Amino acid sequence: MDELTTRMERAAAEVAERAVGPAPDDLLRRGRRQRRRHAAAAVLLALALAGGVVAAVPLLRPWQPAAPAGMPPATPSTATLAPGQRCPARATTARLTANHIAFHPVCLAAVAGKAFTLTFDNNEPVVHNIAIFRGSNAEGAVVFRGQIFRGPKVVQEQVPALRAGDYFFHCDVHPHLMQGKFVVS
Repeated sequence: MDELTTRMERAAAEVAERAVGPAPDDLLRRGRRQRRRHAAAAVLLALALAGGVVAAVPLLRPWQPAAPAGMPPATPSTATLAPGQRCPARATTARLTANHIAFHPVCLAAVAGKAFTLTFDNNEPVVHNIAIFRGSNAEGAVVFRGQIFRGPKVVQEQVPALRAGDYFFHCDVHPHLMQGKFVVS
């Protein structure tokens, strides 16, 4: 019985040691550390869901796309053209490039009443697409929405015939950084 009693006493001592919780100061420190870890994990998750864009574009204003070291910054895409800037000539085909989280060119032109072939060149390993809206912003009716795809890749999009007028386009993934004007006449 001596050995059995000794084992029981050891087991009781181990249970008692485990039952005694950490000091309140330890709990506070653990809680702070855990909150910091959760906040860091949330930031990393957001970066991953954004395709790493935020990690590659730190501290930029919403209208200031990033450029790799040694290159001039990309021209911000806007639906309003700068004074003196014009859309290219009307056509039934055009090329739109996504690079540095910006569209190039920021203005496209097409012939009214004719289908339009758009060659969309996504030059970066980030997902992009093009959505075209009637009017001067994304509040108008959607007249075309292209597929979202990761680059580098080139996709041919078939835009249906549109009535004459001004249209707005943007990337659904980056709507505030990638915008442009689409003129149909």
